[in-house]
Amino acid sequence: MQFVRKLCPLALVLLALPAEAGNLVGTWVGRFSCNIEETTGKRKFREPNSTVQISQPGGPGTSPLRVDIDGELYTGSIVPSPSDPTAEGAGAFVACTTSNTESFGAFSEIELIAWKVKPNGDGKIGKSGVFVTNGLNIGFCTGSWERVSTLDPGIPACP
Repeated sequence: MQFVRKLCPLALVLLALPAEAGNLVGTWVGRFSCNIEETTGKRKFREPNSTVQISQPGGPGTSPLRVDIDGELYTGSIVPSPSDPTAEGAGAFVACTTSNTESFGAFSEIELIAWKVKPNGDGKIGKSGVFVTNGLNIGFCTGSWERVSTLDPGIPACP
């Protein structure tokens, strides 16, 4: 009986703790496609096997994000939905190479994302975004990824 009396207050404290808002940490797999306009004409590009890895150095629900999309580093930010902050929201990924430079061949990219996560760790990220390689091409991309691991991949900050 004494055990039960000690356990009940602990259970009440644990139930009162807020759920993690916007926990996107982990590895996500999916696909994306792009419509590209180049100096030589228009083309489509499809990546059927894309991997995204996300770290949140400040902890779940915080910005910034550190993101690796198929070997390219990005920084990011999220905004949890006011209606369900633990389960869904919006955000953006910005390629670390993005700048306001006018140099030929400079690459810049921004991806707008919508995310949903479940308490069991499942989740989905949808994206749409644009990129430009100065003087060479401009593209619009859409895609989605599903979470396959909640382990922190330890993505480094942009150099």
